[in-house]
Amino acid sequence: MTYEDIIAFEKHYVAMFSNIETNKYGYIAYDTNQRDKYYHNYLHILNANRTSIHDLCEYEATYKKWGHVHFRFEEKPTVFEDVLKDYQPSVNGYYWAPISEVKIPKVKPLVIQMIEPSIKEPFCHYLYLENLEYGEQFSLNNSIRQWDVLMKQTNYRYSYAIVDGHIVGSINATWHGQNAKIDDFTVLEPYRHQGIGSSLMAHVISFLKTQKIKFVYLVTDMNDTPRMMYEKWGYRHLSSCYHFIKVYPNK
Repeated sequence: MTYEDIIAFEKHYVAMFSNIETNKYGYIAYDTNQRDKYYHNYLHILNANRTSIHDLCEYEATYKKWGHVHFRFEEKPTVFEDVLKDYQPSVNGYYWAPISEVKIPKVKPLVIQMIEPSIKEPFCHYLYLENLEYGEQFSLNNSIRQWDVLMKQTNYRYSYAIVDGHIVGSINATWHGQNAKIDDFTVLEPYRHQGIGSSLMAHVISFLKTQKIKFVYLVTDMNDTPRMMYEKWGYRHLSSCYHFIKVYPNK
């Protein structure tokens, strides 16, 4: 799986949620249904040599009314340090693997199922709990938005883990051609370090093999320990992208 494959898939993925406006240096992604979600609304700069400080300032002036501005660069934006000095930075890594080489240790026996319409209420409640740290209104809107997209997309599937009758973790996969992206890999705090995450990953890899997928990738925070777990499972770091976010509180 090449870098170009991942970049193309990232655009395909965000297009499930957002409108895409292509320009000379990348594209603008904007989700009019959920303007406060950072990772559905951003300026993705694929070629920094084709952009300018004016382009960044113009985007900021237009989109700050939504409550935040998010720039995403594929190269470290050293030339724009002055413009970005008030932004919160983060670095995400692209990790990929041939699906045949993803090896997960013995996993915990667990009830794992795929989302289907009858579980809308408990699943939306789970998504609400997962995102509550970002605020109640955001959590409510996000659960509704995720469910809406999930019901419309044929190559987008959530799997969820059940413990004592409750959803305690989830993982989703999107696939296109021979490639797939794994995302929203989460286990609720009280249930972590119990093998639930490994079981979820093993489940989704098994499913993707039935779809004839050859390569799989995910995006992870380079400052978080899960990336070391991914490396143990066989994922390889390919490159990184750089995010800069600035929040504009409502007055």
